[in-house]
Amino acid sequence: IQEIFNAALGASDLEIKVASLKSSDLAALITESEHGRRLKEMSALWRHDKPLATRKTLVINTKSPLVQRLLGMSSAGADELCHHLYDLARLAHDGLQGEELATFIARSHRLLTGDFS
Repeated sequence: IQEIFNAALGASDLEIKVASLKSSDLAALITESEHGRRLKEMSALWRHDKPLATRKTLVINTKSPLVQRLLGMSSAGADELCHHLYDLARLAHDGLQGEELATFIARSHRLLTGDFS
């Protein structure tokens, strides 16, 4: 599963971990170190124009039916679902802005209508 996400996302600045979480409801989540989170908060308090970048980890829940579904999907469908799960985790963690939000909405529509082209 980790290899599928690495290939789909290709994000060198993102660590990807696979874990079995208590609940199967959550497919993926993003964590960041306490130190990085505090630096980001202080940067916001100091009103820096450019927020400090912190190392984030995408945690993939192996108990999730969506994650299990990835194993039987075509490459194109798996890539689409990986990006969608990553964006859902980002939406819950920091939110999406501008073009990222527009891309997420378009992908949501494609996934819900079954059009993966």
